[in-house]
Amino acid sequence: MIPLSGVLAHVLAAGPAARPAAPPVLSLRGASNSGKTRLVEQLTAELTRRRWRVGTVKHASHEPTLDIDGKDSHRHAAAGAERVLLLGPSRAALFVHRAAEPELAPWLDSFAGAVDIVLVEGFKQTPLPYVRIELGESFTLTRERHDGHPGWRLTRPAGEGPLHYPDTVIATLVEFAVTLMAGDADGRPEVP
Repeated sequence: MIPLSGVLAHVLAAGPAARPAAPPVLSLRGASNSGKTRLVEQLTAELTRRRWRVGTVKHASHEPTLDIDGKDSHRHAAAGAERVLLLGPSRAALFVHRAAEPELAPWLDSFAGAVDIVLVEGFKQTPLPYVRIELGESFTLTRERHDGHPGWRLTRPAGEGPLHYPDTVIATLVEFAVTLMAGDADGRPEVP
């Protein structure tokens, strides 16, 4: 068995074929306040309950402010560091300081080997399997395709108070995610 500290060196020495592939991605899309974040929460909770490892990405339309002015990590960046890793006993944060178009694809490799699926909130224009959330009269799920990618249109009632997606909706979308993880690019269970 390779010690944890030697895993990266082993993977790099073995070459690209030994590196894990980026995990499948499921995009959750909809207008502001449509219920995307709540859906990410419920899907993540159910997938992790089933012992799947989940990563998430949140598209920000504004400049994220995560580091604190005056703290050492902020001072590293102010001195010119392009990447600053803040590593604590139970958490880590990587700050990337550079001017670039925020595209999703280059970041997905950072999830390789660490998670089984990535749930992405936003990135509406990125061609991915998806769930599109719309407001309507009641909860409905309808299969659809957009730009050759499989998806679901999820209609939910508008209303006041906390949003909770029904278990049947979550179960169907978890099954969709599981088929994506099984390598079925169309999001349908494989037939033997």
